[in-house]
Amino acid sequence: MTSTESTARREPEDSSTPSSTSPAPPGGLDERLLTRLKLVTVCLLLGALTASIDPGGIVGDTKLDLTADPLGFLERALHMWDASYFGQIQNQAFGYFFPNGPFHLLFDLLGMPDWLIQRLWMAVLLIAAFTGVYKVAEALGIGTVNTRILAGTAYALAPRVLTLLSYNSAELQPMLLMPWILLPLVLGARRGHPPARMALLSGLAFLLCGGTNAASELAVLVVPGLYLLTRENGPRKWRLIAWWACALVLASFWYIVPLLVMSRYVFSFMPYTEHAAVTTGITSLLNTLRGTSNWMGFLPDQGNTALPSGAELSLTPWLIAVTALVAGLGLAGLVNRRTPERLFLTVSLLTGTAIIVAGFTGDLTGPFAETVRTLFDGALSPFRNVHKFDALVRLPLVLGLAHLPVVVARDRADRHGVPVPGRLRRAVAGGVSAVFLVTLVPISTVGIAPAGSFVKIPDYWYEATDWLEERSGERGMTMALPGSARGEYVWGRPMDEPMQPLLEGAWTNHQIVPWGSAGVSRINHAIDQRVSSGRGSAGLTATFARMGVTHLLVRNDLQRVGNGGGWPARVHQALRNSPGITPVAEFGPVIGSLEHQSASQWFDQPYQALTVYEVEGAAPTVGTVPADEVLRVTGGPESVLHLAEQGVVGGDRPILLGDDPGAERVAAGDTVVTDTARRREVVYPDVRRNVSATLTEDEEFERDVPAPDILDPAWRNHLAHAEDIGIASVRASSSEGGADASPTDRDPGHAPHAAFDDDLTTSWRSSAFTGALGEWIEVEFDEPQDLTGLSIAFEQMAGDPPPSRITLVTDNGEVQVPVAETEEPQELVAPPGPTTELRVRVDELAWEPEYRFGTRVGIASISVPGLDPARTLRVPGPADTGTLLFTGSTGTAPGCMEGSHVWVCNPDLQVQGEDASRLDRTFELSADSSAAPHTVSGQVVLTDPREAENAANRAGPPPYVTSSSTVVQHPAAMGRGALDDDESTVWYPDPEEKNPWLDIELGAPAPIGHLDVDFPRADSVLRPIRVTVEGGGTVREGWLDGSGRMDFTEFTARSLRVTFERPEGQSLEIGTITLPGVDPVDPLPEGEASTPCGLGPTLRVNGQRVETRISGGSLADQLTGRPLRYESCTGLELAEGGNRIVVDPGNRYAVRSALVESTDPVADRPEVTMAGVEALHEWGPGERSFDVDVDEDSLLVVNENFNEGWEARLEGADGPLEPLRLEGWKQAWVLPEGSAGTVTLTYAPDAVYHRALAVGAGLAVLLVVLALWPGRLLPGGAPSRTPPPRGARALPDAGPGWLGRRALLPLGLAYGVWVAGAVGASLVGLILLCMWWLGRRAPRSLRHARPGLPSMGGRLLPHLAGPWPVVASLGLAGLTMAVGTYLALYMPFHDVTEMLGSALRGWIPQLLCLPALARLVLSLGQRGDGEPADADPPSVRARAGGAPAAHASAGADGASGGAARARPGSGGPSRGDDLRESDPEEVRT
Repeated sequence: MTSTESTARREPEDSSTPSSTSPAPPGGLDERLLTRLKLVTVCLLLGALTASIDPGGIVGDTKLDLTADPLGFLERALHMWDASYFGQIQNQAFGYFFPNGPFHLLFDLLGMPDWLIQRLWMAVLLIAAFTGVYKVAEALGIGTVNTRILAGTAYALAPRVLTLLSYNSAELQPMLLMPWILLPLVLGARRGHPPARMALLSGLAFLLCGGTNAASELAVLVVPGLYLLTRENGPRKWRLIAWWACALVLASFWYIVPLLVMSRYVFSFMPYTEHAAVTTGITSLLNTLRGTSNWMGFLPDQGNTALPSGAELSLTPWLIAVTALVAGLGLAGLVNRRTPERLFLTVSLLTGTAIIVAGFTGDLTGPFAETVRTLFDGALSPFRNVHKFDALVRLPLVLGLAHLPVVVARDRADRHGVPVPGRLRRAVAGGVSAVFLVTLVPISTVGIAPAGSFVKIPDYWYEATDWLEERSGERGMTMALPGSARGEYVWGRPMDEPMQPLLEGAWTNHQIVPWGSAGVSRINHAIDQRVSSGRGSAGLTATFARMGVTHLLVRNDLQRVGNGGGWPARVHQALRNSPGITPVAEFGPVIGSLEHQSASQWFDQPYQALTVYEVEGAAPTVGTVPADEVLRVTGGPESVLHLAEQGVVGGDRPILLGDDPGAERVAAGDTVVTDTARRREVVYPDVRRNVSATLTEDEEFERDVPAPDILDPAWRNHLAHAEDIGIASVRASSSEGGADASPTDRDPGHAPHAAFDDDLTTSWRSSAFTGALGEWIEVEFDEPQDLTGLSIAFEQMAGDPPPSRITLVTDNGEVQVPVAETEEPQELVAPPGPTTELRVRVDELAWEPEYRFGTRVGIASISVPGLDPARTLRVPGPADTGTLLFTGSTGTAPGCMEGSHVWVCNPDLQVQGEDASRLDRTFELSADSSAAPHTVSGQVVLTDPREAENAANRAGPPPYVTSSSTVVQHPAAMGRGALDDDESTVWYPDPEEKNPWLDIELGAPAPIGHLDVDFPRADSVLRPIRVTVEGGGTVREGWLDGSGRMDFTEFTARSLRVTFERPEGQSLEIGTITLPGVDPVDPLPEGEASTPCGLGPTLRVNGQRVETRISGGSLADQLTGRPLRYESCTGLELAEGGNRIVVDPGNRYAVRSALVESTDPVADRPEVTMAGVEALHEWGPGERSFDVDVDEDSLLVVNENFNEGWEARLEGADGPLEPLRLEGWKQAWVLPEGSAGTVTLTYAPDAVYHRALAVGAGLAVLLVVLALWPGRLLPGGAPSRTPPPRGARALPDAGPGWLGRRALLPLGLAYGVWVAGAVGASLVGLILLCMWWLGRRAPRSLRHARPGLPSMGGRLLPHLAGPWPVVASLGLAGLTMAVGTYLALYMPFHDVTEMLGSALRGWIPQLLCLPALARLVLSLGQRGDGEPADADPPSVRARAGGAPAAHASAGADGASGGAARARPGSGGPSRGDDLRESDPEEVRT
């Protein structure tokens, strides 16, 4: 069969794009029409796919504003400054000016439903990606019509696209439009196309990428940049580069310059978000090649998988294998010498993998990974999400997929000397397509969009924001409570806050990202910790007021999953207990759990969806305060909250924090030293329960992150740190008190030093992430210790098996010892002899848990005779201060909370926190300061229920109630609650007590004939409860069911004991007990909680005991867990130099604070109130003006974040006012005495911003005009009126360049070192050398012995150089990772998993990827033969009588498309006319 006959018999759908001049065969189909129908069909399918993503629901894609209020969003973006978050610079909001914002605004104005606008946007992006790749493949001469369609589909539905499409389409936008940036450059490199016009069209496509994510936009420019760099040198190449550079400037000026302006003034949140160790921890070679380099796809499922398709593709074993196979097939199509533009495609893929794996933190990583990670956490932080470079890998791979069927068919034709077999090409194309389609299975199984789509923002949100807007004249800042990582609600997950598009005024909340400033982020964090733990106070109200917060919006409709303890009941409890905060409005339906459950599990009690509280006496947004009333405070901005709670600072007294300018001029008497800024780690994205225990000065941080805590240079000199006393150090394998602990378990009270504090109520706990086996705690002594008499108390935790055997390791060896299952201290025998270290390691557990992962070990006490270790916090600060505030109970949350229906008490609610059981501080004082008399006062909270019961019994008449136990150490759980008339109080006995009892003293004999018991959740009482009543020498027994009544023979008694037998598997909770003729007790009896001197918490100052007493608080405060005030009542002496204060509250109290004051306390100063301005003329985001009139030196204060961009000028003054930062975050200026007139505040960068936007818009319009205007205006752009092109059109092609073979070995070695270190260099180098040796000419004698096999590799070499070894390499890599992942997911603690799991997921697939990449490097030195890939072999053409054999004989757009044209350097059909037999050299490497 001749090549012409072969072409004629080829089916249209398997043919190349036909020439526009080719007529349709008689009675046949028009191939151009058929091709267009195929393209339109795929486009429609892509549109249908996007429409099928949660039809009717709005998904949390990019910006809620784009669907809720696009016009308002674009209007706000016209200014840099935004009033939200106490004033901040909007983060790249200007990037939505084009095209995203106008697109959504247009269809919003046309009335299209919001959800449909989203899907239309997604469809446009997918279709643009599909058609762009198709056109690029056509222009490069890659593949056939069908395989180009496959390539476009594979690119549009790549794993990264499926991961992010409905989550952050704006980040995908540049990648999906990148083919259209590349296409004009491909055409512009050819003769007949003007370079200027093509470069401008490329810039126009780049303009459509928008400016929402500059890093993503810059990342995709690498691909077209590499295309230009891989052109042969010549005038066309350099003109194209020059014009393209100009086009990029015109296209990006409008957002690049505003971005640079923004970066000068913005508070960067980058150090506090995901860090490089996270983003690069999964970027292995295999994950990079298969497209799962986005770390978010590997996030654990916490009930709401963030990216469902991404998670499936990343973690499902069989999909790991399939996606790896697809990557291998794509690589196989690239390595063939007949693949057009192989240099460009290969360099792009190698560059992409080099960038993405550069910081890989797993096994077999490169030697520069640590340096790269450091750069990603520093100067290159915008690029730390390296998956943004996926386009460099994905485009070459999908084009390789398109060309694989073509080259496989041609290779077979070469080997057998037959025409190119169309059937084989179609078979390979079908197989490749089938494998790719399997990767799309997650679309149908889990979907693309994460859970949480919503039809619209609920109406009650509009009602609430309208209510707030109606009070805009009196409203300042609105703070939403509690904090939340993102906008995730029970009605949907918009990801952004609804207040953002709905509320025009100022608003704020605590969330996953610190906005505005470090100072306001810290104070917001502290406030959120208070309200989410139910700790209200007058100081909390005062803090809100001085911040200018007028309204609090409690979001009871936040989703409950992962709320970190921020239950609505906690928030409402805190606000109810804060005098001056009152509820004023409620909106929406009642939301909460009404399921059948015990009261102790009823965390989610019902409230209306939104509740608005009003703050009394809030400061105005702008006003003045006297300058001579300034205090200096060391520590963090949250010091203000602590000082307000202690009554030290009231009103609006101005505060300079730390070493802020002006602080050095504040007198010693006006300086307060605090310990609020500590050396610790804060996992900010966890929102709450995110603080570690305080670290020692030289202790290493657990996380390798750019910023372990949110700090400012002005506070760094005042960081408190821990110091061990009596021991050198203590550390552990893991700890719940550390930053690496699970956020649901993290508790700074469970750090390793808790095992050495001589308190059995505290303990070190290991992290659940690691499992209990193998966990250890180690102490280093100051001097050798004899461990004779060593005793250890192990914590018995419900659900966790305790240790049954441990190993004690000392300097003298190690010994295994059995451990009893008890919480009491037990004496253990360690290796004899003095030792400087002791390690306790867990070797065996009392029973085998279902899963070892999640188990913990706890040690309450390690006691060594003669050793008295302790831990103190050293607090730096000015030594001449007269006031010091030390804070305890850091991170504490009580075990009980007051809900809308009942009190809930549960150990799961409790967070022990740091320093609750003992506050120990060391500080320095000068001689003058120490000589002055001092007092110590502070706050404690009663935690002993028995003490609370006794106090309440003493305060009122009978009956007197005493209970046997409580579930937690909190007065709200005590048995007295069962005898009052308050339905919300409940007695929660210890669940470990089988027969809890109540003793009831009646005060006088009374007849008892029945008993009524109300259960707080009667629907949870599923089994009868046996009750025994004893009194007057009589015993009565009976059974209670849900009705709660038990009748028995009447008897008379003065006292009773009521005993309950707990049913198996059922909670025992007693709401109210009613006895005939017995009055209920008063739930909150009146009375003071004060005590005589000597009955307060234990206080020691420099080793000397100082007596204290409870001096403030009521019985009601005791019974509800509110703080009580204590104070020293005997003298104390402080010394010059070092001093140490220890507050030991014992088992009765938890200590909240200790305040050391001299005889002139700051708290006794007159209260300062901010005075409003005389008249307010204008208040906008860029300019504000108002009148002031002050008689004394004053400070002009604006309750917004300090920002250098703001400038204040007083009418008639010579220059701007001196700026000042108050409280570590607040904007202020100095007003000299007698200042009167109009003050104008101007945000200076706004003018530059506006000019940059205007110029950028003009340049963008110029780009559009130049790109689309008639070609005669551009150099070389005149239309061709005669067949020969003229001007720039006539410049020679800028064909592909090639690398010399001598560069391959150095390049391969360098690449191997970069991606996999010495192992990578060795393996890649070995493969290159082997292929070189196998490709050498065989000796003449050997050639005679083996005719037809001119190389050393013989018949083996073509197979090694072919596509299938590459497929095998990636396929095996995927298979090993799939097996390893399966073992990790489904057999996590199997011996096989422990032995092989890590290797199968780590270094083995990494190693197996290297041969494929080495083959790719090798292909750089293989110059193509210049023939179209689907041309018949020369021998076939010779037999056909010299007929040209390009299968695309129909025209220039033949099987190899544009690549088939003859052009210098690229090889053209001219070599296709060469009728020689295949040169044996062609198979050599």
